Amino acid sequence: SVVDIQDNVVEVLASHGNNHLGGDDFDQKIVDHLVQFLKDTHQVDITQSRKALALLTRVAEQAKMVLSDNPFVLIEEEYLYERDGVPVNLSLELSRHDYEAMIEDYLDETLEVVHIALNSANLTVSDIDEVLLVGGSTRTPLVSQRLEEEFRQQPRGEVDPDLCVATGAAIQAAMIAGEDVAASAVLVDITPYTYGTSALG
Repeated sequence: SVVDIQDNVVEVLASHGNNHLGGDDFDQKIVDHLVQFLKDTHQVDITQSRKALALLTRVAEQAKMVLSDNPFVLIEEEYLYERDGVPVNLSLELSRHDYEAMIEDYLDETLEVVHIALNSANLTVSDIDEVLLVGGSTRTPLVSQRLEEEFRQQPRGEVDPDLCVATGAAIQAAMIAGEDVAASAVLVDITPYTYGTSALG
């Protein structure tokens, strides 16, 4: 979202996004990597086991979080799968560099969305005063790095990116429920996506 903030009035100038891209997609890249690793090292295809896939998804998300603060993560899961009565254990070290290579295309898509929003607001990168990171996936260092390269400024991440999302959702839910939400700022929002309709005069 591109917003203009003046005198406690927050006006959303443009908003765009990819509804089919999120943190789960980042996790899935690690899951796919682990599935292939198990095929190569143990000659097993665990995609046939819903339980094993659920475990992989959990450890993939945890690995992603660790890689936000560390250059490597050791992914281990004992008795992940059983083949012919023999347990299959997972043990693999994943580097942040390899993980970032996995999600590079997703970051390209994200930056494309950013430019669409800027174009909708009739603005360019040089018009933006600050970049605020919102959402858990922005903890990935490469996200900040790519944005810094694009905007030539350090994105602001001092506010908990997960808390931003949760707080916004809670305030919106309270407003829909008719609660009296005390706010120090006025939000002037827009319809973020086209309804797919047009008016002919």
